Amino acid sequence: MSRIIAAAAIAIVALAGQARAETGGIELGVLDCAIGGGTGFVFGSSKDLSCTFTPADKTFAPEAYFGAVNKYGLDIGTTSQSVM
Repeated sequence: MSRIIAAAAIAIVALAGQARAETGGIELGVLDCAIGGGTGFVFGSSKDLSCTFTPADKTFAPEAYFGAVNKYGLDIGTTSQSVM
């Protein structure tokens, strides 16, 4: 029984230091994404995705990224265009 208590105490002490959240940080830029709307079909759906990364350092140009979000399986209904 004392081994279990000792192991638990060691685990608590070891994990206590890792629980702190970092308050500071470095802002690298902003990522804006637009997801196209569409209609879901019985077997899945696909939505176009376009993103723009704007660096915090204005000496660098914004970068564009494009892709698609694919869902397979039961997906019936419509979704409107959204931004994240």
